[in-house]
Amino acid sequence: MYIPVIMWSILGGSCILVLYSFLQYVKWWLHRKLLYDNYVTLSVLLEDKNNVAYTKIFQDDMIVYFASEYRTNQDDMKKLQKKFVKLVISFLGPNILKDVTDLYGSDEAFYSYLITYFNNRATADESEILNSKVNIDDEYLKQGVEYIKNKNKPINRTPEEEYNKK
Repeated sequence: MYIPVIMWSILGGSCILVLYSFLQYVKWWLHRKLLYDNYVTLSVLLEDKNNVAYTKIFQDDMIVYFASEYRTNQDDMKKLQKKFVKLVISFLGPNILKDVTDLYGSDEAFYSYLITYFNNRATADESEILNSKVNIDDEYLKQGVEYIKNKNKPINRTPEEEYNKK
């Protein structure tokens, strides 16, 4: 009498487990299908956020380097890459970021895509601008250019000369 009850509870428990696993698979499959169906929308949204973030970094940080006719060094480029990735992540928001990272497979793959995008675009803009000789009209830009040009030069003035210069 106890044996059929035990057998029924074992079979019932395994059926529930199989049913739960099947429902999890259906949920995962529907999520993937929804991602692939909305791939174009996510791509357009990601491209827009990439453009906005790159434009902000270009106007705030990179134009000074290009106008001073100096190429950005590795340390500055890494800082700009990190800033770009942070901006894109903040522009996308948590829900869309989750969908995009699910589409790319992992956070690392998505971040490497963003860094590659930034490097390609920055290199192309840098080459184009340095070859075309930028005209410096903005006073703020002139100050930034002077800072970049004098960044690695030693100062040969005494403190009194520096004070009198001001």
